[in-house]
Amino acid sequence: MRKNLRLSSFALHIIALVTMTLDHLAIFLYDNGIYANMTFYLALRIIGRTAFILYAFFLVHGVIHTKHFGKYLGRLSGLAFIIFISDIILSSFSISTFEGNIFFTLLAGALAIYYFDRKLYKHVYLFIPAIYIIVIDLLNIFDVGVAQSYFTAMYGTYGLVVIFGFYLALFLAKKVNIQVSERSGITVDTLVNSGEYQFLENIFSVGSLFIVTVIYFVLSLVWRESDLLNQSIQSYALLAGLPIFLYNGKRGYTAKWWKIFSYAYYPAHLLIFAIITLLISS
Repeated sequence: MRKNLRLSSFALHIIALVTMTLDHLAIFLYDNGIYANMTFYLALRIIGRTAFILYAFFLVHGVIHTKHFGKYLGRLSGLAFIIFISDIILSSFSISTFEGNIFFTLLAGALAIYYFDRKLYKHVYLFIPAIYIIVIDLLNIFDVGVAQSYFTAMYGTYGLVVIFGFYLALFLAKKVNIQVSERSGITVDTLVNSGEYQFLENIFSVGSLFIVTVIYFVLSLVWRESDLLNQSIQSYALLAGLPIFLYNGKRGYTAKWWKIFSYAYYPAHLLIFAIITLLISS
C-alpha cells in the first residue's frame, strides 16, 4: 500500500506554504482595497482552506513524536509573540491583517494534545489556553466583543476541534494496529513498517476531517450565530483530505536550512505583504 502513498512531510509542507501564501495574499489585496475582485478573492480563499488543516496535522504528529516538547513549545510561543507584536504594529498603520493569531491556536492545541498523549491528568492547567479560546468564541457568538483581534486565536474552537480530531484519529489507528498485531501474531513494528499502518492513519485522519467539516457546516445552518468562520468557504478544508490521504509518513527533504525557513516563513511573508501594502497605499 505504501507505494501508493507518494507525499512526504516535505511535500505536504510545500503544499501548506503555497496555499497559505495564496490565502494571505487574497486577504491583503482585498481587505486593504488594493485589488477588490470578489471572484479572485474567493478562489484564493478556497485554495487557502487547505493550509491550516495541514498545519494542524503536522502539529499532532510533531507533539506525539518530538523528544523535546519544551523546545517545540518554545518555537510556537516565540512565533505567537512575534505575530502578536506584528499585528499591533500593523494595526497602528491601519493595515488590515487577520482575525486572530494562528499560533495561539497551535499553542493551545499542542498543550492539550501533550496532556492526553503523556497522560498528565493532574496538570489541568495545560488546558488554560484552550479554555481561553473557547470562552472568546462564545463571547463572539453572543455578540459580546471583549478583545482586539490580536488577542484572539485564528480558527478558534474550530481549530482546536480539528487538532483534537487528528489526535483521536492517530489514537484509534494505533489501537486498531495493536488489535491486528494480537490477532495475527505479527509485531506492531512490523505492521508499522509494512505501510499498512500509515494507510490506516491516513484513512482515520481524513475521516476525522470529514466528520468535523460536516458537523460545523450543519451547525452553521441551524445556528447561524455560531458560524464565526463562514463555513460556506471553510468547508473547502476538505480539499486537504487528498494530500493527507497520500501521505507516506516519510520526512523527505530534511536540510537544516529548510527547517529554519519553514518556521521563519510565516512572519517573513506577512512582513513582505505589509511593506508592499504600505508602498502601494502611499
